[in-house]
Amino acid sequence: MIDILPQQIEKLANEIYNINLNITEEMLLERFVDRYRWPRYYIDSRYPTLERLTETGDKVQDFFWDDGFLQTEKLIDYYNQGYTIIISGVQFLFNDITKISDMLMKEFGREINTNCYLSKGTKCVSFPSHKHDYAVIIKNVFGKSEWEIDSNRYLLENQNVFFIDKFKSHCVEKIHDCKCSLTFNLAPPGHL
Repeated sequence: MIDILPQQIEKLANEIYNINLNITEEMLLERFVDRYRWPRYYIDSRYPTLERLTETGDKVQDFFWDDGFLQTEKLIDYYNQGYTIIISGVQFLFNDITKISDMLMKEFGREINTNCYLSKGTKCVSFPSHKHDYAVIIKNVFGKSEWEIDSNRYLLENQNVFFIDKFKSHCVEKIHDCKCSLTFNLAPPGHL
């Protein structure tokens, strides 16, 4: 496990907060047009590239063609219906994210897996309340969402940053309009 000291978190959170992410909904949706960029799984076959949350909070991949690559129109249709789309392994998807990824690699001596959550929040907002055995740093890209973290409510907006320590229950309760956030998973190497 990665053991993180409180002063280390404060420093990281401030540095991440000060990196402005100039990523828009349009930019993200445009990335899906390159369907060959999105196989069902990354090369090692353990990490899905894209998933959507169902109304029950389950992850599914029902928007791929038989050739194993993205059916762009179907994914965008699910997004427009209000399903949350999870884009995994986005450490280097945009230069702005790469700045944070490089900083975290320098801090921890290895690549930190980063996921993107894009949602209009009208079908499924989030997973049910859950915990991880690793800490997570969350950076808002755009939009607003209401979170519950260990029975306390918080608003994530603008370019705000949350730190959620391991074993703390959390979930998104509500999304206002459309939102995008990133999770930097401070899990040990090889951890899914």
